[in-house]
Amino acid sequence: MLGKLFKYDLKSLGRFIFPLYAVLFGSAIAVRLFLELFGSGADSQGAASFVYTLLGSVIAIVYFLSIVASIFGVYVVIAINYHKSLMSDRGYFYLTLPVSHDMHLISKLLAGALLILLSAAVFVLSFLPFIIGNVQLPEILDVLGKVWETIRELFLSKNAWLILTLLAIGYLFGIQILIFFCITVGQLIPNHRVLGAFLAFIAHMILSRSISGIFAAAGLERLDIEIFDMATVGEALSGILLRSIIYYLIIYAVEYVITRFVMKHKLNIE
Repeated sequence: MLGKLFKYDLKSLGRFIFPLYAVLFGSAIAVRLFLELFGSGADSQGAASFVYTLLGSVIAIVYFLSIVASIFGVYVVIAINYHKSLMSDRGYFYLTLPVSHDMHLISKLLAGALLILLSAAVFVLSFLPFIIGNVQLPEILDVLGKVWETIRELFLSKNAWLILTLLAIGYLFGIQILIFFCITVGQLIPNHRVLGAFLAFIAHMILSRSISGIFAAAGLERLDIEIFDMATVGEALSGILLRSIIYYLIIYAVEYVITRFVMKHKLNIE
């Protein structure tokens, strides 16, 4: 049954997000073609200059907005799908299926995680029209290698794979759980559901930022600034990052439990 729920959720999410990917790739190709055909437009004058500026601006704006939408739009789509399928009138029929609340939540988390990964891949691939013919693959790999080495020295000098694994879990599932938590808790205020969701988000931010700030301060206090070398700094920052990630994962786990409890016992949607 989980497979059927997963396919349904993925189809519901893709209905909104896949056209956005097409717009992103299309606008990226349009920008590259525009630059290849018209160049910088420095030689154009009068009406030609106006047309160049207007057309170039429109294409660039569409491309920029599609990039922003591909990064943040996936979470908006996840929120809309969750609300419509479980919190709206449709939720009555959806929750009459012979599956548990956990199954519904897990299905949405898995479908959302797949879409988040796909969005990240699409975002990276959207730069291909600008790279092809201009930048060689060895140059790209060299830059990425230097960036990775800097990150590794500063934040991943200790427990690198554990940090990356937990970070991936938080990125793929944690933000989704936060969205589900805010929407579900917001339903407890029938006439002010949006306000309730917003207040739940504010409470999460205050609590999480406060305690993560304490972790960071405690970690930096133990760092001897007189012994300032990359190995020492990297180890200290790795510890701070690991503790912060674990803390956030605990918060997300608690929010999942609260979301499930409210769905099952406090909402009149069955």
